[in-house]
Amino acid sequence: MIDQNSRFVYLIICLIAISACSTSGKRSDTISTINDGILVPDATTKKQESIIIRPTKKTEFISKPVVRNLLKKAKIHSDVMDYDSAINLLERGIAISPNNPILWQNMAAVRLKQGDLAQAKQLAMKSNVLVEADEELRSINLQLINEASRREKVQKLGGSVLH
Repeated sequence: MIDQNSRFVYLIICLIAISACSTSGKRSDTISTINDGILVPDATTKKQESIIIRPTKKTEFISKPVVRNLLKKAKIHSDVMDYDSAINLLERGIAISPNNPILWQNMAAVRLKQGDLAQAKQLAMKSNVLVEADEELRSINLQLINEASRREKVQKLGGSVLH
């Protein structure tokens, strides 16, 4: 017969084995910006349409698959300059996952493309609040804020915002 201490040790060993099996390196419900991309300004051209979706290399944020799908659809609509539809999809994503900085950043980029400069800056700042320690996302947010500020200055001087 197994004594009480042996049962306890056996139980602990089983629990450790089970917990070791249940941990994985990566959750399947993460947004990987390697595949999904985020909206960022394209520094190679100077046109307003130069805001493109470009993937980052390291950022992952936990999200539901439906949010990933909404982000992908928003990218498609943004690519064909259907900004209102892109905004609607991103708003739905934010309603589901309000602390996802990628959604806020994409919203900022679309607003910048629309010419809503003040809103673009506010949304990029909101993304920065949520971004935590990811310097790449923070840098992209700062690029969006700087571009919106630059365009505001150009507008005040009466120039074209497309350059």
